[in-house]
Amino acid sequence: MASVALQLLGFLFGLLGLAGAVVAALLPHWRSTLYIGPDMITATAYMK
Repeated sequence: MASVALQLLGFLFGLLGLAGAVVAALLPHWRSTLYIGPDMITATAYMK
């Protein structure tokens, strides 16, 4: 029984680490500016 509990705990920590890695990777891009070009409308997008 202890082995199952430790495996589940390890799995949950792995998921937590994966979520942390995704947040750390996306955090610099939470506010982005998009310039399409002269032929199209130039848009500035701020995601908050």
